[in-house]
Amino acid sequence: MNMATMPETGRRAGIVKVLKLLHKRRAPKYTPTIVETGTTRGTLGGGARLDGWATLAWGWYAKTHGACVYTIDLLEEALRQCREITKEYEGFIEYVQGNAAAAIEALDVKVIDLLYLDSSDDPQDAMAELKAAYIRLRRDSIVMVDDTRLNPMWGKGTVVHPWLLDHGWRVVFESPGKVDNQVIYVRS
Repeated sequence: MNMATMPETGRRAGIVKVLKLLHKRRAPKYTPTIVETGTTRGTLGGGARLDGWATLAWGWYAKTHGACVYTIDLLEEALRQCREITKEYEGFIEYVQGNAAAAIEALDVKVIDLLYLDSSDDPQDAMAELKAAYIRLRRDSIVMVDDTRLNPMWGKGTVVHPWLLDHGWRVVFESPGKVDNQVIYVRS
């Protein structure tokens, strides 16, 4: 997989790691499904460096390697800005407005291969989204939580982290930077 053609995003270390992991686990067996809670928010999120613009990377991966992407956000304006930023990949991204946990439950997908939790800073919201998606996560699915640190523990993953560990998941990546703050989980 040639990451050199991936568009510029913030939080690149975690995004590159998770896409390589997804590609290794699925290629060429099937078309993976990526579900993102909290879309790329353009100026609402502070731009690529602060927001990360992960939807742009998911769209690139979907177009380049074959995938289905669902990005979910409460705000119509956030989705409008995301559509503009990701217009090159719009045929590969489904833009869903609504509460992320409810939207995940309503999605017409059997399996989620990559679940990216980034909709709210409230750890309980991240947990509700994980639980809504959980029946669609299979043995080789990946969960990535944004805005989370493990040592010391803080961020939206503070409830998700112990729950995943208790349910047989393990950490395979924690962003090394002070701004990136992402954690990636796979099943043991």
